[in-house]
Amino acid sequence: MSKDGWFSTGDVGEILPNGAIKIIDRKKNIFKLAQGEYIAPEKLENIYNKSLYIAQIFIDGDSHKTYIVAIVVIDEVHCSNWAKANGVDPNSLLTSEELHSAIAKDFEERHKIAGLNSLEKIKKFRL
Repeated sequence: MSKDGWFSTGDVGEILPNGAIKIIDRKKNIFKLAQGEYIAPEKLENIYNKSLYIAQIFIDGDSHKTYIVAIVVIDEVHCSNWAKANGVDPNSLLTSEELHSAIAKDFEERHKIAGLNSLEKIKKFRL
């Protein structure tokens, strides 16, 4: 993080009129993890973004770390319907352990189907 509070992710973005930041491209489409493995985040985002639970996903990594990180924006309609069907309060989706577990299970299935290596696996994520 820079002194003024920004993260240097290598993404290209634009600031929208409402002050939000929209990621529109990557400056460099790969990054290297601490053990030397190169990761193509766009490929992973395309795989994991096929989940019905997900509206958007951002995957990043750091050459000083041995893992990737993901920030997930849930698909509110699908997740609200899922919550109602599973007895979960739709107003607590972002803090729901049940929803988090369902998404983790879905990610695990996508990981296996795509034949990704262990370094491309999302082990922890934030909603």
